[in-house]
Parts: sequence; structure tokens; C-alpha cells
Amino acid sequence: VVISLCGALTIVARGDPAVLAYLNLNAGDVWMLGAVLVWAIYTVGLAWRPAGVHPMLMLAAMTAVGLAALTPAWLWEMAQGRHINVSPGSLASLAYVGIFPSFLGYIFYNRGVAEVGANKASLFIHLMPVFGTLLSAIFLSEIPHWYHYLGIVLIFTGMSPSAHASSSPEDPSPGWWEEIVGPSRPIDTRRYFVICINSLGSCFGSTGPSSIDPLTGQPYRLHFPVLALEDVANAGMR
Repeated sequence: VVISLCGALTIVARGDPAVLAYLNLNAGDVWMLGAVLVWAIYTVGLAWRPAGVHPMLMLAAMTAVGLAALTPAWLWEMAQGRHINVSPGSLASLAYVGIFPSFLGYIFYNRGVAEVGANKASLFIHLMPVFGTLLSAIFLSEIPHWYHYLGIVLIFTGMSPSAHASSSPEDPSPGWWEEIVGPSRPIDTRRYFVICINSLGSCFGSTGPSSIDPLTGQPYRLHFPVLALEDVANAGMR
């Protein structure tokens, strides 16, 4: 978690820790921090779903509560003369938000939390800077800098603490994806042959900063070679 969080902070701080010391929060930042807190509570609260209540029923109930809470704000905006400019682009945007993030996203996330638990699922919020970097490069033609690549590597390293995916007769200890990988599980090993690779540079499965440098006999630490995201992708492809 700490390694993954450091990766997210590396992107936010643009590779300069001094930026965090002088970071000023505006109203939008405060709203986002509140949203992250609420999302964390929501993730943990998924385990409180009463037995027998279907996940889709719970999602429908939360959607109804959300609509009831937002309706007064919508009516107030309408009274102020603020209306949606109806166009093919705005309708397509509403359809996208309504179908993917607001419906399918919740279904997949709720299922993921049910399969792996809130602790593991909560790590995926660190992927937001990764997607932000990729989307800005694709749609805004922004050029990623070195701190983006470093942050992404740290995030994926922190989210892959072990290449031990699931228990087996040879190693009965619980794996990182114990609830997902195995016989009669979502990734059924009776049907699929599973290979769990680790991020290049992680100390769990490959040489990393804590590994011993054969030239000095000491851990590499800060002298470990710098890895780019392309190196991690190429290692995974091979």
C-alpha cells in the first residue's frame, strides 16, 4: 500500500516532494478528498449487505437514494435558468456516464469487492492517476514525463506484492488472488493454466532495490537501475 501510494504521490507532486509541502487545496480538491473518503466507506460498507439481499437490489436502492438527494440541487439549478444544451454530444455524454461509470462500473466493482475483499479492492483507487495520465495523453495529446512513468511503475509494484497467486499442494499458503484463482473459483484452474507474473523491479519475483548487488555485496537501494513502463510491459509480454 505504501509503495503504491508513493507512486500516486509521485505523479501528483510531479516528481518533486517539495510540491507537497506547498500544496494548496481549492474547493474542488476538498470535494474530491471527501469523495475518496465516502468511496472508502462505501467499499467497506459493501460487506454489511444483509444476507439474502441481491446485489442488484442494493444497487437500485442506493441509486434511488442518490437521485432523491440530488433532485433538490437539480431543481435549484433549473430555477436559476441553468439548462442542458441538448445536442448529440451532450446526449452521448449522458449515455456514457449513465451506462459505464454509473451502472456497469458499480456492478463490476461490487463483484470485485465481494470476490477479493475490501482491503485488496481499495488498492485500485491508486490507478486513478494512471488512467488520468493515459487519457490525457490519448485525448489531450499531453506528453508524459519521467515522473509519470516512475509513478506508474511504483503503483503497479505496490499493487503486486507477491507473484504467489493462489495456494497449491506445493505451497499451501494463501495467495494474493486466493478467492479468485483455483478449482471452482472464477478463474478455474481445472480449465485454465494460470501464470502469475510480477512487475519488473518488484522484490517479489524479480530483482529489485532490496536485492543484492553482486558488485558490492550490498542491496541496490537507490542505485537500482531506473525502469520505464515500457520495460515492465516488455517483461510481461515475454
